[in-house]
Amino acid sequence: MREIVGEPVQVEALFQQGRIKPGYFAWQRRLYKVKGITGHWSVADGFFRNHHFTVLTGEPNLYELAFSTQSLRWELVCIYHESCEF
Repeated sequence: MREIVGEPVQVEALFQQGRIKPGYFAWQRRLYKVKGITGHWSVADGFFRNHHFTVLTGEPNLYELAFSTQSLRWELVCIYHESCEF
């Protein structure tokens, strides 16, 4: 099942050699450690880009984070719950 969230989150990420790698994110007073990145894609937004990441945290859920190069802010886009088929 896919749960749309659309909420801002705080993310600790590594920006290195033109790449972005999220390491931790905080949502609903809880800190999640990113243990794996399963996907990365970007979407044009005028002159800017939105970078999307699907990440694993060691839980059965998959989280989709997005970084806006326009606002320089992160968002938790959605959660793919364990029973979800892609």
